[in-house]
Amino acid sequence: MTISIKMKLYIIGNGFDRAHQLPTSYSDFARYLNESQPEAYQRIGLLYNHSDENWLWKDYEANLSNIDIDGCVEKRIDNWNTLSRHEIENLFDTLYHDLQQLFHEWINTISIDGCVELLDLSPNDYYITFNYTNVLERKYHIPRGHICYIHNDTSNQPYLRPVIGHGESYKQIETRVLLHQEKVTEIVNRHGQPEWCESENAYVEFILKCFQELIGSLKKIPSNNIDYNTDYFTMLNGLKFTEVYIWGHSLADVDIPYFEKFFSLDSVKFAKWFVSYHGAKERDRLYLKFFRISRLKKLPCMMELGRRQTLRKSAGNRG
Repeated sequence: MTISIKMKLYIIGNGFDRAHQLPTSYSDFARYLNESQPEAYQRIGLLYNHSDENWLWKDYEANLSNIDIDGCVEKRIDNWNTLSRHEIENLFDTLYHDLQQLFHEWINTISIDGCVELLDLSPNDYYITFNYTNVLERKYHIPRGHICYIHNDTSNQPYLRPVIGHGESYKQIETRVLLHQEKVTEIVNRHGQPEWCESENAYVEFILKCFQELIGSLKKIPSNNIDYNTDYFTMLNGLKFTEVYIWGHSLADVDIPYFEKFFSLDSVKFAKWFVSYHGAKERDRLYLKFFRISRLKKLPCMMELGRRQTLRKSAGNRG
């Protein structure tokens, strides 16, 4: 008699950590900055000036490219005009440091000591997590070799930066920045340029180039992270999964290249897919998003996250 072994693959997003009552939302990051790094919080706020104070933190990654270029130039140009070219470039490097290093520092303050197991997860299954915490290892005792930390695991590798960024292409970034050329030119015409710069036009080009490089440095490049984890994906393709769970992930546009990779694995070709959601509105959005990017003939089984954050089949299951 042949015994069929059901092997599962889990793709885990931040909803997993949030279900374990961990303070890992972007609003938690904002709170950390405001309380522990108020000056940095103010600098970032000025960089992303918006009428809604919480706008940036509602979708931090997606909004990283939405720098208020006109406002930044208007507020800072008089100071920039007293600095050397190198000093201005260093200021932009400092902005990048704020946005990356502070996020890294915050991640390393998150403790998982108080969270408890909510799911029946097997150490024999495999896991791809977008999270930075090591809940899977410490609370569920999943072997590290069964886990892919696609955005790096800062809990185990404190010197490895977490991967975070927006999803715009370099061409989109260039187009975005050039939309501000007219306004920046008008500001430079009023305030002039520093002595080291030969013309106002050259100064405008320099300023826009600084912003383009800054926004480009804040870009997430999924292909790099996929390549870095090639060995893990090669191992997965030597297995055969009967079920794949997308647990607590929003299927955000910036992460679509990852899911295109996941869907292309031979090992999931005949698997049944499950997608978790909160409420009917998110169910419909995730269902349609899955259908659009998966290119699979099978439809997902939608799994509702209940009040106790456990999975149950939706009454309207379309899987």
